[in-house]
Amino acid sequence: MRFNSPPSFRTGLKTKRIAFEAIVLILTRKIGEAVNIGDEIKVQVVDVKGRQVRLGITAPTDWSVHREEIFLRIKEQNLQSTSTAPTDLENAAKLWEGRKPNPRSL
Repeated sequence: MRFNSPPSFRTGLKTKRIAFEAIVLILTRKIGEAVNIGDEIKVQVVDVKGRQVRLGITAPTDWSVHREEIFLRIKEQNLQSTSTAPTDLENAAKLWEGRKPNPRSL
């Protein structure tokens, strides 16, 4: 995935390339200041203590917002739930062996 923006948008802004070839916009914000993403998402700096930053995120209720480590766990669980092992298919086939079709369901 690659995000390209016109050079005028990149002028004077810090950017960093990351593993999947996207350009990351790096911003400096103070407590109480925010960044808007589109019309519906707002990320605000709530507090800074040492190396920890507290963010407030305002987003539509139909959007999922997760910390990265939680998001990665959910993604992994979704992958596991959609994968099948050959033994799963064999066990399912054994359950159906010798069954006669139900004439009402045909």
